[in-house]
Amino acid sequence: SNAYFVTPVAGATSYEWTLPNGLATADNSAFVIVAEANNTPGEVELCVTATVGACEVTSCVTVTVDFNTGI
Repeated sequence: SNAYFVTPVAGATSYEWTLPNGLATADNSAFVIVAEANNTPGEVELCVTATVGACEVTSCVTVTVDFNTGI
């Protein structure tokens, strides 16, 4: 498992993480999550959307799942 976070967005009323297949979390509605990798080695895209009023801001990052190193 790994923790992922974004800098809190001023005035954000919610956060929603979009997890790729193979990653799971108990709560995807905060600016920080702990995600468990199942059996999907390789690169995956992890995204989070922050909602501020009627605006949404999305940011994505490429995560490399490597069971040999535990990352």
